[in-house]
Amino acid sequence: MREGYWCNYRQGAWFPIHEHEHWIRGDGNAKKLGLPDALIRTFGSFCLVKDRNIFLLCLMHQAPIMRVRGHGEHISFEFACEDPDAPLREIMGFLDKNAGPCTGVFIRNFAKDKALSASYEQLCQWVAQDGAGSVMAHADTEVLSSDVASELQRRRASCETVDGEVGLFWMSLDGQKFFSRTVPLGDADTYGEFKICDVSHYTAWPQAQQKYTAWREKEYEEVPRGRVVFKVKPGKFIIYMPKELGRHEAKLLQKLRIPSALAMFDYSDIHYQLNPFQSE
Repeated sequence: MREGYWCNYRQGAWFPIHEHEHWIRGDGNAKKLGLPDALIRTFGSFCLVKDRNIFLLCLMHQAPIMRVRGHGEHISFEFACEDPDAPLREIMGFLDKNAGPCTGVFIRNFAKDKALSASYEQLCQWVAQDGAGSVMAHADTEVLSSDVASELQRRRASCETVDGEVGLFWMSLDGQKFFSRTVPLGDADTYGEFKICDVSHYTAWPQAQQKYTAWREKEYEEVPRGRVVFKVKPGKFIIYMPKELGRHEAKLLQKLRIPSALAMFDYSDIHYQLNPFQSE
């Protein structure tokens, strides 16, 4: 066998493919495979081909999908699942239809750092004795290299950017007053290589003044303000704001639902710098 497949082992859905990365990036394929929209939106933070291995690892860690590859006399199955019963049932069902007694089988579970190499005949014996879920008890430990593990941790944080928001905000110097006009990243407008919320501080200011009476006698540029955009490559949220708000970075990220691993703060834009004579 030399074919390749993607499998959603929760749904029991199999999709024959020519190449795993190109197929899953293809129009509508990830959705068809059962990946959530939030995960699909992270695809742009991975470079095509260059980031292939890390990209596929992250997808398997975040979704119930399995990568299947045929290599002539042996077949490999890769997934990342804390409870491997579901993928193993799919594997055995697939092998029952496509393997012979001497077919070599390689199974790798990235969630457990476990790898197993055996013949289909041996797998059948283990399953007959203790069920499909027992197969990985015979696996060896296969620890990812530190570099790959570190990169995977960073990229997995990227995959978790499900609700980050883009738009504009005001925050008082003490961090107690906060007003924003934002939209979820998935609803953002596209502006070149950026995802933005097309609203201005000038037009949003009356709403901020309604919320805080202390701001009603001020102009919109007299209160510390900022803007958040998302740059598709390298897949980061960029927060433009004055340096005086720097001590409130964590609070801002929480309010804007942005993972710290995906945040870049820019204090250099003169547009958002405070007049030194402003009190707020």
